[in-house]
Parts: sequence; structure tokens; C-alpha cells
Amino acid sequence: MLETERVLASVTEAIIGACYLRVGYDRTAAAVVETFMPEIEESLRNPVDFKSTLQERLARTGRVVGYEVCDEIGPPHDRIFEVVARVGDAEVGRGRGRSKKAAEQEAARAALEDEASLEAVG
Repeated sequence: MLETERVLASVTEAIIGACYLRVGYDRTAAAVVETFMPEIEESLRNPVDFKSTLQERLARTGRVVGYEVCDEIGPPHDRIFEVVARVGDAEVGRGRGRSKKAAEQEAARAALEDEASLEAVG
């Protein structure tokens, strides 16, 4: 699904770019804002920052999460990072991404989804 989302994002970006070239910034910007306003408002109400959410949740009980790059896959120009989220010595999540930051976000998301692993670590 991640690949499909990336393709859709690229197609959307290309269409917006073509509109900009054809009708200019003002008309394109107005159309983009009108089209994506529900998504914009939702993201402002509920920002998706899994790392902050995980850290805030763990801080309530005095725990801290750390992130460690455990693997780098592919050539330097097309690298995929794999990151482990740990609380103490316990692995609570694992994620992959095209950047270390994206992989950390995925690891935090996985940790938040796995309630049992978060409750088990002390």
C-alpha cells in the first residue's frame, strides 16, 4: 500500500504542477486549498507525529524511548533504513523508511499499535 500511496502522491503533484503551468499560481492555489481543505483541517486538528505521541505516553510513567538504526538496505542513492524503538532493553517497535526520521516514525507507530509490548516494558 505504501508504494500505491507514493504513486498517487506523485500523480497528484504532477497534476498540480501542470495546472500551475497552464493557469498560474492564484487559480491553482485556490483549487488546491478548496479540494484538500478537509484533509488540511484534519491534519491541523490531529497531527500525525507518532514519535511525540509515544514519548508523551511513556513519559507519564517515567519511561523513555530510544531509536537505533539496525539495518540500511540498498545503494546510497536509494537507501531504506530499518529502525528499532526500544524502551530500556526491550524492543517495542520496528519500522522502515527512506530516511532515518521516517523509519523512526514507523517504529513509533508500530509501538503505539502494540499495546501489550508497551505495557510489558518497565
